[in-house]
Amino acid sequence: MYRLLPALLLLLPGQAYPGWGDLLEFFNDNESAGITASTLSDTEIIDGLKAALGEGADKAIAALGRDNGYYGDPDVKIPVPQSLEAIRKGLKTLGRQQLVEDFEVTLNRAAEQAVPAASAIFVDTIREMSIVDARNILYGPDNAASEYFRDKSGDKITERFSPIVADATDRVGVTSRYKSLIAELGPLAKWIDMDAVDLDRYITDQAVDGLFLKIAEQEKRIRENPAARTSEILKKVFR
Repeated sequence: MYRLLPALLLLLPGQAYPGWGDLLEFFNDNESAGITASTLSDTEIIDGLKAALGEGADKAIAALGRDNGYYGDPDVKIPVPQSLEAIRKGLKTLGRQQLVEDFEVTLNRAAEQAVPAASAIFVDTIREMSIVDARNILYGPDNAASEYFRDKSGDKITERFSPIVADATDRVGVTSRYKSLIAELGPLAKWIDMDAVDLDRYITDQAVDGLFLKIAEQEKRIRENPAARTSEILKKVFR
């Protein structure tokens, strides 16, 4: 019935929320009195769910908001935009693949610097969660929590990321690397429209998609892993 709660409660350590251990202690202290998830009040259930969502968001942000958080993870690594694929192939043919790789690194570095800004937005989203929201997540599909986050905070995160990405692209040299790619094409460069690709927007969209992907992966993994229910009380409450 409350099959999502164990998944969410195992997600990650948060700074502003009570942890999984606190909820476990509550259950263990009260098991002898017959208190289980089925007898908890709506307030207790939503408080536990908020804690788990906060921990999950913190972990995804911590994993991505560091060097190689995006670049070192093939699931969320930001590639050269598809619209620049012809340039990538051309430079590879010319033996200048390293230039392309350096450019790709800068795309990912900009995303890695932007993602920590999502933290405050997630805190607000969780704080505003209603009883109805909590029940929809508890009884929803395997990606209910991540979809809740995307629906409630996706646009805000994109808006918050945009100026940070714009600043980061300057600091890590995205634009200069892009110009280097074009310059290496020699006479062919005159056929390239330098303004055709909005790199800031591309990085922002890719960074946001990667963040929600990692949250969804954690949710799914723990939902499907019975081994995560490590005590009899958890098996009883969260079946």
